[in-house]
This record gives sequence, C-alpha cells and structure tokens, in this order.
Amino acid sequence: MRRFVDVPLPGGATPPVPQGAAAEQMPLPADRQEQEPPPRSPQPSRYKGDLPFEARMRMTSLVIMKRRTTDPVYNADHRTFMDDARIAVSIAKGVPFDDIDPSDGTDLRHHVYLANRESWREHVEGHGWSEHYDRPAYEEAFAYWAARRPQFTEGDNWVADLIPTHTRTERQAP
Repeated sequence: MRRFVDVPLPGGATPPVPQGAAAEQMPLPADRQEQEPPPRSPQPSRYKGDLPFEARMRMTSLVIMKRRTTDPVYNADHRTFMDDARIAVSIAKGVPFDDIDPSDGTDLRHHVYLANRESWREHVEGHGWSEHYDRPAYEEAFAYWAARRPQFTEGDNWVADLIPTHTRTERQAP
C-alpha cells in the first residue's frame, strides 16, 4: 500500500497533503507490489567451523567497510581492526605466536618471506623494472623484512639479477 510522507522541500516548505479521494491509499500495480523474499535454505554453511576461512571472511568484511576518511579517530580504529583481524587469521592458521608481528599481525615465517621475495621477482620479470615506481615500494618491502627478520635478508637482493644493467645503481639493496 502506498503511504503519503511529508518530505521537506528546499527552503523548509512541505508539500501539500492530498485531501479527499486523492488522500486514500491506493494499491500498487501487481508488478510493483512488494514480493516476499524466498525462504532461506535450511542447509548450514559448508564453511562452518573452518576458523581460517571465517577469519579471512571477517578481515574481508573489514576491508570492504567504509574507506579512509578525514576523521583520524576512525582511521586509527579501522587500522587497529585490520591489524587485529590479521592476527586472528594468523592464529587461526596455526602460526606460532613468535612468528606473528604484534604491531600488524603479519606472518613472519621463512616461507612467507620467500613467497614475498618470489612475488617481487615475478613482478619484475612480468612488468619490467621502473626506478620511479618500483624502487620505493621494493625498498619499503625489503626494509620491512630487514627490520623484522634480518637473518633472512642478510646478503640477499631480491631482484638484482633481473634489473637491466643500464638502470642499476651503485646501491642495489636497501
């Protein structure tokens, strides 16, 4: 059934309320009437009890939430939620507490380091190397691992053999 609602107009005025026959509620056409939603399936989620999956889904929902705003309190809270969710994912996956970065929840095991290194190598092999775009991000990623697991990065340069010699600089690794 259609209902009349007072909607404020610009300037604070309200539209006139219909009187008499026009004020009666008229049914919507059949094709515009509200349909009841179909009943939900009674079968349980096939992922119920899969803690790593549930944790990843929670983290995904946090990512999809409202993006950064100019409100510093909201941004700090959102960042904290993301870090807590990442820690929960690591715990659910069975990562030892000593291998979880407490500041951001990152898994710091050696195979994760190797996967990160391989990801950089694949990126450079597939897209080439750009001093302007790739160098800052590469140095940031390498510095992250060097600060947390220096034994992994010691003497290692992820992409040295992939960077063309004419773009190489004297300092290859950060």
